[in-house]
Amino acid sequence: MKIADLLWMKMYRGVGDPSNRQTGGLPHMVTFLSRTQQRAHRAFTMIEIAIALAIIGFALLTIVGLLPMGLTVQKDNREDTIISQDGNYFIEAIRGGVVGLDNLTNYVDRIIIKTNANFSNGSDIVRLLSTPKYDTNSTGTNEVIAYVRAFSGSALMQAAIPQDKSMSFYYQLRSEVTRFNSWDPESINFTDTTLSNNEKLYRSNRWAQIQYLTNNLFEVRLRLAWPVRRNGTSMTVGEKSKFQVFRTLISATQNTNGVFEPQTYHFQ
Repeated sequence: MKIADLLWMKMYRGVGDPSNRQTGGLPHMVTFLSRTQQRAHRAFTMIEIAIALAIIGFALLTIVGLLPMGLTVQKDNREDTIISQDGNYFIEAIRGGVVGLDNLTNYVDRIIIKTNANFSNGSDIVRLLSTPKYDTNSTGTNEVIAYVRAFSGSALMQAAIPQDKSMSFYYQLRSEVTRFNSWDPESINFTDTTLSNNEKLYRSNRWAQIQYLTNNLFEVRLRLAWPVRRNGTSMTVGEKSKFQVFRTLISATQNTNGVFEPQTYHFQ
């Protein structure tokens, strides 16, 4: 017997006659595998593959469905943060009568008080936003509306380059400045002849106190609404827009330019 025949018999453990290597010896090799070995070499069935694909598809659909929701929540939180920072900035600028904020001209697109108002520097912007809602010399009402590009947040949303505003985040700012007027008119009527001397004195002092408050105490209310839709040169806010309101009291006097001066107090 040749060496090759011995190796053949050793490798295949007596699979047929060595002389049948080409005809029947090799194909019968699988008959000598045990059941455990046969199960180990068996592949997945089509049913198992279908179930695995269904599980993977369900997981992917869940992830894809949650992804837009997560992006929306992230966008809303970013916008809320920007509005909160910008709103507090404008409140402090109006309350302090801040001058020199000329960089605001890069972000305030327009201010409308009955008609478009002109401004050339930061002091003009603060003055226009400090316009009282009710005119003291007439019965007119001033509605102050400004459209502003956010100056907080990422550089992409600020888009400080004037020629590129397509990615800017705009919001509408409504400013209402009203004088203190919360008192009972009867409590300051000291001309009533039926009053006692003590009551007249009390109401007279009350009247003087109200005059001080009227001349020196103001309520400022800023309403920031977004998003702003741009259509050419026009800018509008949708009916379902979101908004935040900022309020504060200012104890100061408005100078002849209409800017608050917290360091002064009117005693007339």
